[in-house]
Formats: sequence, C-alpha cells, structure tokens
Amino acid sequence: MMKRGTNIVTNQPFFQKFTTANKQLYQQNIDLRNAVLRGPLGKLITPEEIVIEQNNQFYGITVADVLVATFSAYQKDTATVRLVSFAVDMSYQHQGLGSRLLRWALDDLKKQGYQQVSLSAHEFYLKQGFKDVGNPTTNQYLGVIDFDMQYMIETRKKAKNEIILCFFYRVFPTLNVIMTIRSYLQIYHCCIRCPHV
Repeated sequence: MMKRGTNIVTNQPFFQKFTTANKQLYQQNIDLRNAVLRGPLGKLITPEEIVIEQNNQFYGITVADVLVATFSAYQKDTATVRLVSFAVDMSYQHQGLGSRLLRWALDDLKKQGYQQVSLSAHEFYLKQGFKDVGNPTTNQYLGVIDFDMQYMIETRKKAKNEIILCFFYRVFPTLNVIMTIRSYLQIYHCCIRCPHV
C-alpha cells in the first residue's frame, strides 16, 4: 500500500481516514472490532450492521499496513457527528494510540465544520474532555451499559480587539500606525481575515 509518496512499510503509526470503499482497511476494521469489542460479547458484526454503516467516515491507525486502532463517525445533524465502535488491538492498548487517533479525528471533524461530537462510552472519553449528558442506559442487544456523552468543539469568535482593529482600518486606512496597533494587540494573524485589510 502506498503511503504519502512512499512504498516503504514502517513500524511507525500512520493515521488514515477511509470509507467502506477501501475494502482492505474496512475488512481489517471489521476484524479488529469483532476481536476487541464484539467477540468477547459473543455478538459479531452482522451483515445488517455493515449496511447501516456504509456512509460512515472511518478513522484508523496502521502499523506496517495493519490496522491497530479504529472507530467510525456518522452525521447526526448538520452540527453534530457521532463516534462509534472505538477499538484498539490488545497489543497496542495503553500506549496512547487511541488518544492520538481521537485528537487527530476531532481536528478533522472541526475542519469539516462540525460543532459537536457525541458518543456512548465512558472512562476513556472522560479523560479526553467529553462530558456526560444523560443517565446510563442498558444496550439490550449487546447487554452492556451505555453512557451518552458530548464534546463541544471550540469555534473561534471574533475578538473585541479584532473588531477595534477593523474599525481603525476602515477609518484610517493609510496610517502607518496600523502595524503598531496590530503588534500591540497581538492579533495580526486574526486581522488577515478582516474584509477591510
């Protein structure tokens, strides 16, 4: 499998985003989820469940072309995405790969414009900044306790200083003091987005 312009297989973690169209990674995803999540419960992933997740976005980490951590996400509404089926190969657990994969995926979801991420899990996600949003419920099919949780993705709002600087650009567009004001307010990078600059 080609990775970022090279065909060298390494033992370094490689972050991947994929869909069900990537048959090799998707099959590894199913195998890993069955081994870690579903096998111990005696409830392997069914063909009906595979159909349901056809439009999900999948995130994973491969090491030497083998998927060792994965989960998927689906859109609940225009602002919210839900994370499901987080699995890390037993031999790679407690090494921080799950946390790194989650942070990488949250950054990707933010770039896609989502404002909220929801899931049902608990201890791992509490450590990652998710909050409980309801009482635990019993998943009758799997016979496990589920926790509804959410993570609020930070969205940048225009700072008061940025608005003042936009005012200065509008009123005094030719003054050289603008660079001094920019430096003083330490928001030069924010003002580049100002339509008056």
